[in-house]
Amino acid sequence: MDSFAESLTVDSLYVDPYPIYARLRREEPVAWVPALGVWLVTRLHDVRHVMSSPDSFVTSDPDAPLTKLCGPGMSILAQEGDAHAETRESVADRLAGETIPGLENVTDEIATAELATLSRRDSVDLMSEYFQPVCGAAMARTLGLGAVPESTLRGWSSAFTDALQNPSGDPGRNTAAAAASREMDATLGPVLAELREHPDGSFLSALLHAGRPVGDPRDAETVLPTVKMMISAFKEPGWLAGNLTYALACHPGQLAQVRVDRELLNAAVHEAMRWLAPVGLVGRKTTRESTLDGVRLPPGVMVAPCLASANRDEREFDDAEQFDIHRARKPYLTLGYGRHQCLASALIPVLAEVAVDRLLRDLPNLRVEPDAGELRGWKFRYLNRLRATTAPAP
Repeated sequence: MDSFAESLTVDSLYVDPYPIYARLRREEPVAWVPALGVWLVTRLHDVRHVMSSPDSFVTSDPDAPLTKLCGPGMSILAQEGDAHAETRESVADRLAGETIPGLENVTDEIATAELATLSRRDSVDLMSEYFQPVCGAAMARTLGLGAVPESTLRGWSSAFTDALQNPSGDPGRNTAAAAASREMDATLGPVLAELREHPDGSFLSALLHAGRPVGDPRDAETVLPTVKMMISAFKEPGWLAGNLTYALACHPGQLAQVRVDRELLNAAVHEAMRWLAPVGLVGRKTTRESTLDGVRLPPGVMVAPCLASANRDEREFDDAEQFDIHRARKPYLTLGYGRHQCLASALIPVLAEVAVDRLLRDLPNLRVEPDAGELRGWKFRYLNRLRATTAPAP
């Protein structure tokens, strides 16, 4: 008799993976899913183990779609061991907590200017007209990509994510992503070459120079895959802001509390990251035979630690399927775990929080429309649109 995991379809995961994850956690916490071609890992304890055991599970896979798009060479995500540690150390202080006050100010400035225009309109798509441009522009400045139009960066990111989650197998998405990768080479190559000769202290400059002897920076070609990888994730802060706003709109009582007590917004951000993780799973490859939760995994197979499922593991979180901004905060896995935790893990929640806070402040009559948008996806789960009205209720 076929297992539940073997019966899964890409379409069912794309529409709503959460009931599927719940059943897998109960019945097949480590399961081969033919539709995805991976071993899916759904319980939090197992997910942590996979993500913190580099001797058995690695990110390095030359055949991985993102590796191919970012190549030649390897991005920090595909690096292991000393090479990974060196790259991470070179930029750790540029994306650490000390940068957050500056990020808050930059995001506030951009958001306030955007809202000055939107406040004169009765209806707005919060995703395309507010969250993505605001979070994107703030992230661009933080990374030292301010010279590249935000819309261009967002277009590149969309091309990559569309190819990485491609439920219909549309070859056009792969073609578009490859074209975006070539455009990045043409646009960013000269920028990195200039910074290699004339460092300016930016994030991009640090990738080239930090930890290197004076006059001996890293090659631009070595750094470019990491820059591409980060641009591929460029839309994630905007996705988080949209998911948070959607979650609050679906829970009007909690939204009312946040409006009255803005101190609750930080808790709401972190609960949204747990409940509606924008990135649902990541990839690892086994280096040797391993046993996980009693299941034998051969060497050389793809394993997908499911962050979105781990975040709703009822063994770790009470009423895990419920959105509750008053929940006692416990570690979740949305931004990764172990040595490959997201480089921007300190920044993404801040971008989303400031963007939503300014939205509630400057548009006090904001109401999300009943058919505002639909959440879709399993590898990435987000809203393509989020329609809202800004005029007072009749």
